[in-house]
Amino acid sequence: MTFRKTEAITINQKNYSETSQILTLYTRDYGKMTVLARGIKRPKHRLLNPPDLFSYSEVIFIDKSPQGMNLLTEITVKENFQSLRINLSRLRMAFYIARFLNELTEPEESSPELFNLALRTIRLLDAVEPELNKVKKGRKITTNSCSGMEKMIIFAFEAQALKYLGYMPHTLSCPVCKKTLAKSRKVTFSFYNGSILCPGCRARQSWPDDLIEVSVGVMKLVDVLSNPFLPDLGRLKITRSMQAELRYFINKYITYIANN
Repeated sequence: MTFRKTEAITINQKNYSETSQILTLYTRDYGKMTVLARGIKRPKHRLLNPPDLFSYSEVIFIDKSPQGMNLLTEITVKENFQSLRINLSRLRMAFYIARFLNELTEPEESSPELFNLALRTIRLLDAVEPELNKVKKGRKITTNSCSGMEKMIIFAFEAQALKYLGYMPHTLSCPVCKKTLAKSRKVTFSFYNGSILCPGCRARQSWPDDLIEVSVGVMKLVDVLSNPFLPDLGRLKITRSMQAELRYFINKYITYIANN
């Protein structure tokens, strides 16, 4: 019986019995893992309190019980991100981060960089002020619309997460023939290869259904956003049309990765 201690973000939870839950955690030291939290739903459990989704905690668990599942023995919630939970758009984004980690990572493959990125992103969402909040007659009016800053925070998370997971696309040159395509206005991106392709290599592509036309500007933006030392996101000014194209490209790429 080995006790282990680590930091964790709760990314999924489901009931196991009337008093117990199965939690999926993304941890700093052990990657994604599933733990059985016996008695966590009891009102006065001394060491276990049910964590909310995407909350940040310190956990102690027994490594692999005889039933084949890690057993949670203690959890201490460090940050619950209450400001984030009262704004619907930011709440949706936090749920998205939790789902991203749950669906695109493999069990027990640790990535401290990805853990730090996810925690930093949730903290940024918790701290950002919605652009459209107003004060009217002494009463604060909150909005559930997504601000430009929130969109950029998620774009940066996705680009950097893909990099840490090994899916960062080759954005400025064809990896097959090494030809640079930065002077072109539009390029062809192959989801299978995870890269742009020059016209000649595109013609030899055996899987035409995984190709998409993307502007060079969007490919350069993905390259910038993948930098973990990215300066202030508020300085990045991109048009709505580029935001829409970037969102379409990332959605298609992540869907391809999840399904293959």
